[in-house]
Amino acid sequence: MSLNKLRFNFNLEVLNGCRWSCVGCYVNKKEENSFSIADIKNFQKLSESLKGSEYIPSILILGPTDIFTANNSLEILTESEFYKLTKSFERLTFTSTFLALSDDVVEVLKIFSHVDLEFKLIIDLPKFNDDEHLKKLANNIKLLKKLIGRNIVIHPQLNLFNAASEKLKEALTNYKSINERSYFYFNQGVDYAVSFGRSKVSKNYQLKAYELLKATFNREIETQMHFDAGKLDDISENIFTFKNGEFFYAPKIYDEYVNFYEHNRLNIIDWSANEFQDFLKANLIDQYTQMDTLPCKNCDYNATCADRGAIKFLNHLGTNQCIFPTDAYNKINIGKLGLA
Repeated sequence: MSLNKLRFNFNLEVLNGCRWSCVGCYVNKKEENSFSIADIKNFQKLSESLKGSEYIPSILILGPTDIFTANNSLEILTESEFYKLTKSFERLTFTSTFLALSDDVVEVLKIFSHVDLEFKLIIDLPKFNDDEHLKKLANNIKLLKKLIGRNIVIHPQLNLFNAASEKLKEALTNYKSINERSYFYFNQGVDYAVSFGRSKVSKNYQLKAYELLKATFNREIETQMHFDAGKLDDISENIFTFKNGEFFYAPKIYDEYVNFYEHNRLNIIDWSANEFQDFLKANLIDQYTQMDTLPCKNCDYNATCADRGAIKFLNHLGTNQCIFPTDAYNKINIGKLGLA
């Protein structure tokens, strides 16, 4: 597949049920999410349409609950039509706490040898200083790799969203320590999960969180950072969430901002690449129109933010202040945009 093509990632909110009670979870675990054969066939149609366009189907994310403990994991993973669908994608991504594995799910995962496997490792804020907890997760990851006989990609994610303001500030102030612990146990830096859009979190709280994130990344620019959203080439990814027959655009705000807001809902009838392309074009035009009232107008990164849906997001929050760490952007992108 061409590296120059734009990528489409689909976040499938189709799993239901979870045995865990993570304090930072906003997922409605009692909700009966569905993924019918008709949905899967429509996705197959969409994938074929994307292949004939400037886009390619890249990552298929199966969530939102733990793949090893959701009620319908096996039902979906063993469906032959779902298996066919995954052949159109480069990567199959799951969410897990890695608190426990399921022998049946592990066995089924072996059949997906044609696609890269990735796991978003969800860790609660209070647990990140617990060595025994992190050691248990690392051991379960090592066991999974051994059982399926191949390497898997692990992306640790720190749940922030249920933390009190002071706890949130403490976690972000200790970024260097948290990130070092993540590299030590999982050989990968930590992402901050910021999907406030799953629930009714006040915009004021969100603004405070983003202000802290901005200060943190600007301050820690010399630290070994895991900050994909700061890379200019990250604009090649477009993320859409599918839930109960509907699609919602997910802007890239540090990480993908999963939400179900009406202004991010797509009107999909034919399941064609053109429908998604038309939405993105309209969304881009809308953002350049809104840019005049924001500090983005004269920023080197305004095109990047527009492509990621970040400019429209500022208006959604009701702020005219930048919430992104441009000092860190400059550090990461030395040699680009004339930032020598």
